[in-house]
Amino acid sequence: MEALTTLGQVLAANGYKAVTDMFVSPGLRIYWAWLLASAVLGAVVWLRVYRRVDDDGTARGFLRFLFPRDVYLHPSARVDYGVYLTNAVLFRWTLTVAPVVATTTAFATALRLDRWLGSSGDMFVWHGASLAGFTLASALATDFATYLVHAAHHRIPLLWEFHRVHHTAEVLTPLTVYRKHPVYDLFAGGTRGLLAGLLQGVAAYAFIGRPDLITLLGINAVFAAFHVAGSNLRHTHIWLAFWPWLSRLLISPAQHQVHHSTAERHWNKNYGEVFAVWDWMFGTLYVPAERESLTFGVMGTDHQEHASVWDAYMVPLVNAGLLLTGRRPQ
Repeated sequence: MEALTTLGQVLAANGYKAVTDMFVSPGLRIYWAWLLASAVLGAVVWLRVYRRVDDDGTARGFLRFLFPRDVYLHPSARVDYGVYLTNAVLFRWTLTVAPVVATTTAFATALRLDRWLGSSGDMFVWHGASLAGFTLASALATDFATYLVHAAHHRIPLLWEFHRVHHTAEVLTPLTVYRKHPVYDLFAGGTRGLLAGLLQGVAAYAFIGRPDLITLLGINAVFAAFHVAGSNLRHTHIWLAFWPWLSRLLISPAQHQVHHSTAERHWNKNYGEVFAVWDWMFGTLYVPAERESLTFGVMGTDHQEHASVWDAYMVPLVNAGLLLTGRRPQ
């Protein structure tokens, strides 16, 4: 009974933290400042594009454009909300995977380099330029890990069953980014921790002192800039494309919406989160020439596989079990 009471207290604390952290934690995509930045960009897009075809060019019309009821009250959106809360309450521990793997990998890497190459003699000292370079390198390593995990989950049928949860979203909301199965989060956290740890280990071996990232509100400044540039618009109905040359360097919100498209020409494109260079290097980059009409979801099924939060967690496990036993999911 005492164990159940303790478990209940932990879950209640996680639930409370999930709700209270939603808009006040800069580490979350839905931090209030990141949402506000995306809303400002949404207003710019509305003024320049959407209002021209909207009879109601008032503030009320803008709010209806920004928060359409048919999107935010859609059954698919309700699954987004439920998965976010369930992950935050029951699977919050998955957030510890990346830092634990990173710390372990960094220590092992620095130790191995010392054994292979001998003492570095503290070759370098941290200064402004090196810290800026390390901040960018950290962002690149994390983003490359995201690309690798994302591509693998699209290309490997067993992993696709877990990532499919994210792609069965029929409408996109800022919380769709958290519509992920815990198995996906485990792979992503482990891979990010591994690549980040390798970089940290090399830095620890070569430099004097502990590196400090250049941060904004406590997170890597590169990712902070990404959020300010409209990261939340990636999972919305608002089409915001970058200039073609910039879209070959950075993934625009429109490019990620294309990634969610059911159109065959968009399949397996734009796996990157921040940087487009990985998609360019591996031939998966898609830069839309103009605004495209998109339908979101997964083709090939005649029903919504994840019509409830329960389905979002259990159907991937059942389908993965079928694949492992040589059978084909229905």
